[in-house]
Amino acid sequence: MKHAKILLIGALVLLLFTAGCNLFGFANPSSSSTSNLADGQRKYWDGEFEEAVELFAKAKENDPDNADAYWWHAKALLRATGNTAISLVTAMSEIESDSQDEIPLPFMDETDWPDGKADTLYQAMFGIKSDLAMIYSGNVQSDELNEDAVGLDYASTLVIQSALMFRDTDVNDTINEFDININDLLYFINNGFNIDSTIWLLENVDVVGMALNIGENLDSLGFILDPLLGDDPGFDIDQLDSLMDMIDIEIDSLLADTTGGN
Repeated sequence: MKHAKILLIGALVLLLFTAGCNLFGFANPSSSSTSNLADGQRKYWDGEFEEAVELFAKAKENDPDNADAYWWHAKALLRATGNTAISLVTAMSEIESDSQDEIPLPFMDETDWPDGKADTLYQAMFGIKSDLAMIYSGNVQSDELNEDAVGLDYASTLVIQSALMFRDTDVNDTINEFDININDLLYFINNGFNIDSTIWLLENVDVVGMALNIGENLDSLGFILDPLLGDDPGFDIDQLDSLMDMIDIEIDSLLADTTGGN
């Protein structure tokens, strides 16, 4: 499991040493006099996150160039999942496994992360990524929100979404009962089950699709981190460029072991 371990070390170091516990944690933009934004902010601070999401979505629709609306929408989407920055860092840190029957990937434990809970976060990541991409790219701007302000939060979103993509094995942008848990696949392989007993697990594994989606995120990740972290990022920045190859090799290895190379 060398490649998976390297991948996870890179992802964890990236999350903890660049964003820490500060997902969407840069200074809050000043309160807005715009009705939907102001109402959404009140709902947010009252803990009514789903209502806040709807109000911030309306703010985006009514003022599509207002970066504050996108930032607050992303922030509310995260909290509406029931997660906080701390809970996500905790989930991402639980990647070490002493068992040879498990891939130490975050969000794989179906007791702590059943399909519904994992998918709720997965769906939110699509919206959060879209909102932060608009700000990061400069398509929307404000006095306080720009590429530098959202860069680390955007990078963290890409890391978390990439980890969740390992649960979306049929690559239909949804985590549900039709996806297989990669840990189950590894368990069968390591315990010597024959091909006939494991081939059904492969029916919902789209290796190419997973590799493309995760690779796209990692390409964006390297692009974001280069200017932010500079010459001394605190870990080997070149490792990011090889993460996609490691993922591809790891999945291909699993499938080759299961099918006997056919």
